[in-house]
Amino acid sequence: MGNILLTSPLSTAATSFAKRKRKSMDDDSSGQDSEWASAPKRKKLMTTSQYIYRTLFLEGQNSDVTIVALGIDWCLHKVYLCQSPYFASMFCGDWKEKEEGVVEVGIEDPRITCDALKIVFGSLYLDEIVIEPGDVIPVLATATLFQLDELIQLCSEIMEETIKLDTVISYYEVAEQYALTRLKQKCFEWLERNLTFLVNEDAKTLRQIPPGLMEQLVKSPALVVVQTEFSLYLMVTAWTFLREHPSWEGDLKECALEAHKYFKERSGDCFTQSDEGQEYTEVYKGLRIEHLINHPLDVVMIEQNNIYPKEVLYPVFRNQWYQMLRIDQGLDKGPKNIAEEEFNKCCLRCGRILMTDVQHIWRWTGYNFGVDLIVTYQSRTIKFRRNDRSEPEVFRSNVAWGRRHLLYRLSVYTVGPLGDAVLLESTGLRSITLGRNAETKVLTIEREFKLPIIISANFLVTTPLSQETTEATQS
Repeated sequence: MGNILLTSPLSTAATSFAKRKRKSMDDDSSGQDSEWASAPKRKKLMTTSQYIYRTLFLEGQNSDVTIVALGIDWCLHKVYLCQSPYFASMFCGDWKEKEEGVVEVGIEDPRITCDALKIVFGSLYLDEIVIEPGDVIPVLATATLFQLDELIQLCSEIMEETIKLDTVISYYEVAEQYALTRLKQKCFEWLERNLTFLVNEDAKTLRQIPPGLMEQLVKSPALVVVQTEFSLYLMVTAWTFLREHPSWEGDLKECALEAHKYFKERSGDCFTQSDEGQEYTEVYKGLRIEHLINHPLDVVMIEQNNIYPKEVLYPVFRNQWYQMLRIDQGLDKGPKNIAEEEFNKCCLRCGRILMTDVQHIWRWTGYNFGVDLIVTYQSRTIKFRRNDRSEPEVFRSNVAWGRRHLLYRLSVYTVGPLGDAVLLESTGLRSITLGRNAETKVLTIEREFKLPIIISANFLVTTPLSQETTEATQS
């Protein structure tokens, strides 16, 4: 008797479903394979410019001219070289090199390097170029030689974006050499903001500043002066010492002491009238001497240093005394309506660095013609208060202690991503009148900022004598 295989209805249904599922999956897979086979394929191929760069520039295939520069033979092509006006005039004009297969290019600029030549020549075969900040100055020099304006502009933009402590002087020098006006201005503005904030802490960078540039900086009305004008004077003496002693090494605090010792121990004529001091004369003239002699210890040091001749110092002492008498007698209650240009020439320059966002109260030291100005910073707001000293009323001069006018400009700087000072807020030039113990809010910082912040202030509490003399003559 044969075996009988019994099959249940459920088993039959399951088997039938499995067969249909496998068939469906096979159909789907077949469809997907068909779709994949018909889909467009993508593969990154070498671009035309990359092919041209490799075969024509790097390998020198079909070269029709050899450029010899800095001892290297560059197998190039006139059709690409003619993108440069330098070579276009050579190969399209009446130059003898037009028919020659080998052309030697004289390189006199020491900034031009072999690597820069490779980058610049290679750029003629490419539709885009990448320049590292470390190569930008040699590339700029090379692009300038070959009159490649777009490449010059690119180099200038790269340098504008990478101005910092260790590049600002070299960038300023190349901007001056290659007539890059915008870059030169950017570097100068960076130095205006950071000379007494960053540069004064770095002997290497400070020493690199040439006298002509330092003269412009100390004379600039936009210069941010941290502490007081006398702090700027000390920095300038340290800078002078560093330039006169190029091999000296040390930190800036030690340098300040060595500079004072150097000037104090000199013999003979005052420094600015000596042979070695001639190139620094205009720099020291640019300092505001009237704001250097408002503290007795400062006066002693200035006389010991013997940098200024007596015929320069004594008229300033005379004018300061005359100003004090005018205020005491009520002839001058402070400036009210003077031109901003005059304010910029005469104002006191001072500043302060705030490391924490808490309440700060301070005054800038030195005689200020009876205006004892207290500055308060709290909760993003800066206020001025005219302090009333505690003398009894009977001893006060109504004239000297009455309402006083003053002009001011206050600017606040924060720290940028490269650690340098960046403008945050500014009041512009303003006028206020303060009675005894009067207080006024002068600025509120609205924008977000990163500590520390630098508060830069310019004040004028007396009417400039030049204006007073003019008014007296006209009346």
